[in-house]
Amino acid sequence: MGTDTRALWYNKELLAKAGIALPWQPKTWKDLLDATKKVKAAEPGVVPFNVYSGKPRARPR
Repeated sequence: MGTDTRALWYNKELLAKAGIALPWQPKTWKDLLDATKKVKAAEPGVVPFNVYSGKPRARPR
């Protein structure tokens, strides 16, 4: 079992408060990380980026 996600979901209100133009279309990881820093500066109480990740579970033999 696994997933392969190729989309980003974002909150338009938070991006607007951070001064990020919409529609937001990041092209690189740097674009994404720059936006997270702006969001965090504008709204310190939010988590600006979350990724569910980790090691795959060992399969039983």
